[in-house]
Amino acid sequence: MDTGRPGNAPPSAGVECRMPRGWVLFPTAILIALLAGDAHAMRGAFRSALYDPPAETFSAPGQFRLLTTEIEQGHLAEAAVRFDALLREHGDELTQTESGPLVSVSRWLLTLPARQLESLRPEYRKAFDRAARESFDSLQQSRSARPEDFHALFRRWPLASSAAAALVEAADRSLALGDAWSASAYYRMAAEAGWKGDAARERFVAAAHRLASRPASDDPYSGPLPFDAPWYARPEQAHVARYLPIADRDRIYIATAWRLLAFRAHGPMLWSCGGGSVRETRVDRMANLGRGGLFQPAALVGPEGASILVARQFRGGGRDYCLRAVSAADGKPLWTTEGAPALDGYSFAGNPVVAGRFVFALAAVAAGNLPEMHLTCIDVLDGRLLWSSLLSGSLTAGRHRDEPRRGWDHFWEQSAPLVVDDLVVLTPNVGAAIAVGRFDGVLRWVAPTTQKPDPARQFAARDAPPPTGGLIRWTNAPHAAHTPRGTVIIAAPMDGGSAIGIDPARGDLLWEDASPMAPVLIGTARDVAVFAGPFIHGIDAATGRTRWRWAPPSGSITGPAAVVGDIVHIPTTDRLAALDAATGNAANPAQRPPDLRRTLAADAARKALEEAGALRQFGTASPLRGVGAIAADALSIALQAVAPGWSVKNCSQANNPGLRENLLGRKDVFVTEPAGANLPATLAAKIEVPATDHSLKLVVGRPDNGAWRLIVRVDGRERLNQAIDRGNWREYLVDLSPHKGKTIVVELLNAPLVEGRSAVAYWAQIAVIPRP
Repeated sequence: MDTGRPGNAPPSAGVECRMPRGWVLFPTAILIALLAGDAHAMRGAFRSALYDPPAETFSAPGQFRLLTTEIEQGHLAEAAVRFDALLREHGDELTQTESGPLVSVSRWLLTLPARQLESLRPEYRKAFDRAARESFDSLQQSRSARPEDFHALFRRWPLASSAAAALVEAADRSLALGDAWSASAYYRMAAEAGWKGDAARERFVAAAHRLASRPASDDPYSGPLPFDAPWYARPEQAHVARYLPIADRDRIYIATAWRLLAFRAHGPMLWSCGGGSVRETRVDRMANLGRGGLFQPAALVGPEGASILVARQFRGGGRDYCLRAVSAADGKPLWTTEGAPALDGYSFAGNPVVAGRFVFALAAVAAGNLPEMHLTCIDVLDGRLLWSSLLSGSLTAGRHRDEPRRGWDHFWEQSAPLVVDDLVVLTPNVGAAIAVGRFDGVLRWVAPTTQKPDPARQFAARDAPPPTGGLIRWTNAPHAAHTPRGTVIIAAPMDGGSAIGIDPARGDLLWEDASPMAPVLIGTARDVAVFAGPFIHGIDAATGRTRWRWAPPSGSITGPAAVVGDIVHIPTTDRLAALDAATGNAANPAQRPPDLRRTLAADAARKALEEAGALRQFGTASPLRGVGAIAADALSIALQAVAPGWSVKNCSQANNPGLRENLLGRKDVFVTEPAGANLPATLAAKIEVPATDHSLKLVVGRPDNGAWRLIVRVDGRERLNQAIDRGNWREYLVDLSPHKGKTIVVELLNAPLVEGRSAVAYWAQIAVIPRP
């Protein structure tokens, strides 16, 4: 493909690309050094009580039918003219598709079947190649032209012979700015448009893809950090604040409502910046109003590590959220959106993501009595607003997170969006998935996130909390998986309990799992999507079917796991486990994440988090009780009256669980109930088995209308599985003689048995006794 440049000229030849303050993200020379080994690589179905999508602005299905008929019948000259007219006059307008999503006209045209586009291409070029080439040549002569300007040329004449050349030029200029992430996307798009590559750019293309796809298996660890959390897998804790650390090499970064903190993994605290006190502003929510604050910094990571951190934090007044950027090296402030005239009235509802030169974040924007929902794009170097894309027709949410309102707030406290190819994709907990152009801010599609919308949720006067699976979720970030059938976007929004697969072309739903076994989407690796909960679940991204399932052989999962590269890192009672994301098998990665447990063992680190108001939401595994930070929970304390040394998790609060002084003729009975259909209440303990023959004695019961399943696991292996559906009390003995003189982990599961019947369980005795 002709690029309009001499074949031996380097991509930056004749190009003068200026950046604010005269500097670039990462010099091109550093990117190329990666290859030499000098450094590591660089309208109806959408509606919910919250959200009404943008209006359909182009409704002419006859035009689309006529276009496809002309192509199929061989009237290609007429079809080419119609294709161009639709693109020129209506390209950014939205049209309703038969399958459900609202799609931009340009997106609809460019996702026609490949054979139709190939048939149309020759006649299109006869009619429009000259105009497209003249525009490209003219723009190429401009030293100040931005990469996005060439992307706009591609969108205007996508079937022209110069279309791929425009994308290559956009990639080259992105590299000249040090933005390998955008360059990689442009090069991939150019290849899809027919560009075959050339020897002059081979190293540049490889360097861009290498850095944009970090981290690889041999790269230093960089990404979300697995850690112990007392709120993990506990739906009743949805209202508490969550602080999600990230790590880069041996550094750990934590954002709170007011502060950013950096720690050396096995050494001292590095720096802390920001002021104020979280005590001045409520970061937790009222339990019946919505989720607690969600704070996770984003990093610009290059060949030498993280250079810029961007975090969502409270503004000075304490009601609205702003973005702040600091140097990752020393915490010195770089910019803030607070006080920026262009962002007056913006409060950031979601955490940011950094993709090359760009920061993307979801914001609520003041507009009358109700806010508007906008996706913002901000320059990572100086905080300038580059564009703001309106995503909502109406949004029934508070203008501020703590503004009084009736019912559960689904909108505030969101994760970062997904950046994939030329799209930014969000699932903002409003019953819709939304895709926006990464380089222009133009809406590409808006799609419902369920195939079976609930009519009761449409413009209800009051919003109900999501189901248990949604309450457990600490993230609503979508992820992209690359399958043999193409890219699939996986999402698990927090306003429901389902998981879905989405076609990024037009937003069509490919599959839906209404009740995934593990509710929280934590990442993807190749063609596998990974979900977390009481166990880790790998599914086929193309179909939603199970690939593998993993639970720790002893103890339990104690906090959020992380998918980095092809490895799943999981904090458990005993250790930090690592799995191959493709198979679920144990892995021994060359690079492991920093151990936050060791970091928090230092008094200085604990004091810094305490002063920032965040320490209470971090917990380390308890060697005495073996189920992590939840051992301090009130229910676990009450359990000591029946079973000293035991702890409980995943217990529903619906029927007032806990200790009963007298129940069905017995004293001191402990009551549990599963938190969900796939989330059994679990009692657990580490037990030192005597050197003589002993058994575990259990006396369990049920209410008159109850039925539940008792499962006993010893070191992860099932030893007993019994239906508790008859009589009031049952007694069981589990032989522990095979474990004489050893320390074992025992789990007692209270699982549902019959749909529609109470699964409440009574525990009257849990004791190790000499074997009869």
